Formats: sequence, structure tokens, C-alpha cells
Amino acid sequence: MLKKPYYLAFGSVMMISLVLLNLPGKAASQLKLALSTFFNPIFGLVATSQTAMDEAANGFMPRTVLLAELTQLQLENRQLKLEAQNGAEVMHENLRLRNALGWVPRKGWNFKLARVIAREPSNWWKALQINLGSQDKVTTNTVILTAGGLVGRVDQVGFNSSRVLLLGDPSCRVSALVEETRDHGMVIPSSDNIPDQSLVEMTYLSRHSAVKPGQKVITSGLGGLFPKGIPIGNVVDVHTADHGLFNGARIKLSANLRDLEEVWVLLP
Repeated sequence: MLKKPYYLAFGSVMMISLVLLNLPGKAASQLKLALSTFFNPIFGLVATSQTAMDEAANGFMPRTVLLAELTQLQLENRQLKLEAQNGAEVMHENLRLRNALGWVPRKGWNFKLARVIAREPSNWWKALQINLGSQDKVTTNTVILTAGGLVGRVDQVGFNSSRVLLLGDPSCRVSALVEETRDHGMVIPSSDNIPDQSLVEMTYLSRHSAVKPGQKVITSGLGGLFPKGIPIGNVVDVHTADHGLFNGARIKLSANLRDLEEVWVLLP
């Protein structure tokens, strides 16, 4: 059996309903507007809460998915680093090749660019391998140089590679000329107790020569192996040699034999 408060509530609802049904159209519209104004914030709060809950549910991802995405991002990061390193190496290579074109060959000389592919561990400072051989018309004694100057000559020829003797090798002697004084001599490996791969010796200079430090040394063309005019280096100092019979000079090489990566092959 219903209690008294329930009767009162039920009666109140019925009376409000009857009043609403009997109100004029304009009054009913105003009352509906007032009620909607009162309840809209409540309904909006409920809708906002529901939306936030939906977004939170959508934003939540399983741990396995997050780990998979992290792994993918790490992989992409490594790939980008490798691409950046490769791009830097390409830029350095282009710079080296542009510098290699700085040495202007004489008319009639036929040059071909070769890459250094190996250096012999037991003969590191005296020989190297290039990627051109007999199929590229390379022959024994073919001259090798860089933008700086003379490097050496070919010693052995294979089908697609060749062995190059550098200026520091005793078997690679060059007839040379001091450009300013026109003094002739022979370039041989340095006789220093502590070898410096950037230095060679020029022997058989006249005792009365006017050779001085800083003067330029080039190939003389004598002997028919090395064409005349290829830069060799610059005079460092002059000294007497072989008990004063002639003078000698230390020569700082123009070509950097330590860091060769590309060289020019002077083909017939």
C-alpha cells in the first residue's frame, strides 16, 4: 500500500499535467523554454562526459601495439641516419672529383679516372691497386698522377686491375727538373732515418746550382717514361751529397700519397 508522500507526489504530477494541458499556446511555449533552459546544462554535462569517455577509450592502445610502433620508429631512425651518412660521403666524393679536375693536362694527353681499390699491408707506402687494367688499355709503366702532381707508375697489369708503384718505392725513379733554375737531377726515395712519405730526394744536382727552398720540381721528360712538365713537388732544403761531388735536395711531394682514393691514369 502506497504511503502518504507518494500520494502527494502523484497528485502534484497530475495537477501539473492538467495545468500544462490547459495552458494557452503562448504560455505553454514560454514554460517549455524555461524548462529547457534549466535542463540543458545538465544534458550538456552528461554529453561532454560521454564524449570524453569515448575519446579516452579510443586513445588507449594495447602495450603490444605501442611496442610495435616504437620498433618501427627506431628502424626508420636508423635508416635515416644511414641515408644521411651516405649523402655526406657522396658530397665528399663530389668535392674530391672536382678537385681532381683542377690539374689541367697538356693538349694530346689522354687521361682516365681510376679508383684505388687496395693497398698492400706489407708495402703500404710504396704500392697500391687501381680498378683499371689491360681492358682499359693500361700497360706497364703507365703514368699515374693526381690533381696535385705525379704519383708513380704502373708496375703490373691485370685484366681489370693494376699495381702502381708510388714515388717512395726504390724502383720508381724519376728524371726531374727544377723549374726556376733548369737544374736536372733524379728523384729517388728519401734517405732520412725516419721516413716521411711526403718527402723524396733529388740527387745529382750541380754543386754550383742556384736551387733554393720553395722552388718547383717537375718531370724533365728525359728517359721517355714520364712526360715533361708533370708537377712533382717543391724544394725543402739543399745539401751536399756524396762527399761534395754534387748537391742533393729534399722535395716535398705535391701529391698526397697517404690519402689516395682516385687517381688519373695517363693512357697512350
